Amino acid sequence: MTSLDVDPGLTRHARRALQASGQQPDVVCADGAGGWRPNAPYDRIIATCSVRTVPLPWLEQTVTGGLLVIPWDTPWCNFGTLIATKQADGTAEGVLAPYGAFMLMRAQRVDVELHRDVLRDGQNPALSVTELSPWSVAGTDLDAQLHIGLRVPGTWHAWDTEVDAAHTRLWLADDEVVHAYEGYVAAGRPGVPRHRLRISPDGSGTRLQVAL
Repeated sequence: MTSLDVDPGLTRHARRALQASGQQPDVVCADGAGGWRPNAPYDRIIATCSVRTVPLPWLEQTVTGGLLVIPWDTPWCNFGTLIATKQADGTAEGVLAPYGAFMLMRAQRVDVELHRDVLRDGQNPALSVTELSPWSVAGTDLDAQLHIGLRVPGTWHAWDTEVDAAHTRLWLADDEVVHAYEGYVAAGRPGVPRHRLRISPDGSGTRLQVAL
């Protein structure tokens, strides 16, 4: 068993706590995105941070038939845990389980803020109109939010209550959200476990397919 953490202080604390409990796994201070090749291959890889693409070393260091348990994130919604099985062809395939909202892996974080990076003087953003309520796509329906995040992976949103003409406003960085929501409704409002992901290594990251 091998445990990785990029923080030296947390690594030292984990090592002492595990030893006190009688457990003696290898506790390594390293960037978990690279896995830990010296002890590979592994029967299980369990991530304690969310990702938007699966790091290639995780696939490479998992035995065929092994499991990857990975909290999943999109810019739209942090919700769901992928439970995927490594295939003989080097891919991994599995379903999403509800919950599992962990912090995003440091290497995959994007620093974007609404009022700093989007709302700027002199800009003329494209305007579209829809009768769809913003609460339908960014409210409490986490099944809908996860579906939209998978279907429109580059889209993020932000709520803005500092507006003059409306009580609240939902700002989007893309305009395909309505189509994604319509697909969600047409598919019978699928819950999280109906989303199946296939992850294919391509040398630079992963490709993701969603099937219902």
